[in-house]
Parts: sequence; C-alpha cells; structure tokens
Amino acid sequence: MAASAWELYNRAKFGLANGTIKLGVDTFRMQLHKGSSNASSLVLVTATALDNPVNTGGYTAGGKALTTVTWTAGTSVRIFRLDSDDVVFSAVSSAMTSIQYAVIRNTGATKYLLMKSKLSTAIFTVNAGNTLTVQINASGYFTLF
Repeated sequence: MAASAWELYNRAKFGLANGTIKLGVDTFRMQLHKGSSNASSLVLVTATALDNPVNTGGYTAGGKALTTVTWTAGTSVRIFRLDSDDVVFSAVSSAMTSIQYAVIRNTGATKYLLMKSKLSTAIFTVNAGNTLTVQINASGYFTLF
C-alpha cells in the first residue's frame, strides 16, 4: 500500500506565509479519515470542515499528536524540511475500518489544516490488536526551497 505525497491545503500556504501557521512553534495532530471523507478537497480550511473521521476500533477523535516535530535546514541553508516521528495508531477494541486519508492540522483554537496524504488507493481496515504506522519519509513531510 503506497501512500501519496503529502499535499498542503491551499489556505495552509497562505497561513504559512502570514504566520497564522508557525511550523517551528505550533503543535500538530494527525487524524485518520475514511475513504468517503472530503479530506482530499484542498480548499478546506479548518478541521471542523472535515467529514467522516475514523470512529471505530478505539480510535481517539482528533487523532494523535505529532512527536519530535522539527523544522530545520537541510543540506543547504536554502532548504528547510518539516519532519516528525512516525505515527502509530492501534486498533484496540475492534477494527478501525474504511481508512484512506491522514490529515495534519495545528492544535490551536482554529485547528487550521496543514496537509493530507491518501494512505492507499483503496480503503482498508486495521483489525483489532493490530497497528497502523504512518511512516514519514526520510526527507520529512515536505521540503521548502
């Protein structure tokens, strides 16, 4: 199952430019959404606009906090990368069903959407007792040149 590259939401680009979203300061969460979600619509602005979150298998509403988030210079001072630890979701009480998207948002009061990835070309299930690891590319979520 090959995930798509992370895509920034349109409004997130503006938020990064005007300081509404602060990569080196804000905290972020990763949420899982079903294949029937509107998560692929890049015109969405806030997490409240998203529909059809995963809501089974002991999944915690609002997702999981990203850990070890870094916004650092790459091999050149002209290149910056956003990175974090991989994120692990566990299906505890039952299966987590109909998963297809991962979405990252900031945790401020407005919960601005930052980016999304289509985790698979088809919806999938994580059976009870198993985990889903969203492995972040060695180069991070995205690179800014």
